[in-house]
Amino acid sequence: MTVKELNSKYAIEGCLSFVESKGGMAIAMLSNDHSFAQVSLYGAHVLTFEPAEQDDVLMMSNKSYFEKGKPMRGGIPLCFPWFGPHATDKALPPHGFARLMDWNVKATAQQPDGATCLVLSLTDNEQTRAMWPHAFECELTIVAGKTLEMNWVVKNTGSEAFDIASAMHTYFATNDVTQINIKGLEGVTYLDATQQLAPVTEGTAPVVIDREVNRCYMDTTATCEITDPSMDRTIRVAKTGSQSTVVWNPWKEVAKTIADLEDNEYQGFVCLETANVHRNKVTVPPGAEHAMSLSISTL
Repeated sequence: MTVKELNSKYAIEGCLSFVESKGGMAIAMLSNDHSFAQVSLYGAHVLTFEPAEQDDVLMMSNKSYFEKGKPMRGGIPLCFPWFGPHATDKALPPHGFARLMDWNVKATAQQPDGATCLVLSLTDNEQTRAMWPHAFECELTIVAGKTLEMNWVVKNTGSEAFDIASAMHTYFATNDVTQINIKGLEGVTYLDATQQLAPVTEGTAPVVIDREVNRCYMDTTATCEITDPSMDRTIRVAKTGSQSTVVWNPWKEVAKTIADLEDNEYQGFVCLETANVHRNKVTVPPGAEHAMSLSISTL
């Protein structure tokens, strides 16, 4: 649909509208008394979430691509149906294809509590089946209000079971990543991607970022809190249907190798990802579905 067609069918006066961004991408603008959010229909990608009278909770790179065929850097990219490089074919896109596809608007609504709701969907097609030979339907419900709520349902519409690894790869904004700490992962075993996925058990102190960090915390459903003195706030990240939490920051040296990230932008974010990866990947039988949800709030 064109932006004009989207507005004609799905806009809500004063609360939700669609605009065209650079690169010709359609962006949904969700605005109410509680918050403001922007969502790209390309990738079903949440770009911003600004609670009323607060700074953006999310970080977008100044060098992010807004170009079809390339992922965007920052916000909340969706990783599906695999996480990281493909296990057997390195020519396939890292983190799968969901963030590289145009999603369809399924519904919009203004809720009684003043929050604004956007429902997006993605189904298999010739392009996805060439990369992953399964029939599926994804439905992503995004609700922007006092909190940002995301509920992602993956349904197996085919005749064979499939395995999925997935993540809501959230980039949380900070002024100085070295000042933050992350609570909720104490005592959890993680796979350290900087050490060939060696297993390490987290200690009793909160997680801090003082070097490259690339960790997949396994078998955890815990709510996490990012305390950020530099921005005088704490971000609470709650989840359901997720057994993994990924923490990532590339640090100085790796940041310089990332084309769509400015050299010093590593200081301005930490990724805390709601996920099911590695041994926590999910098997979805024919006709069944799996739901994973994320709730972001500021304290």
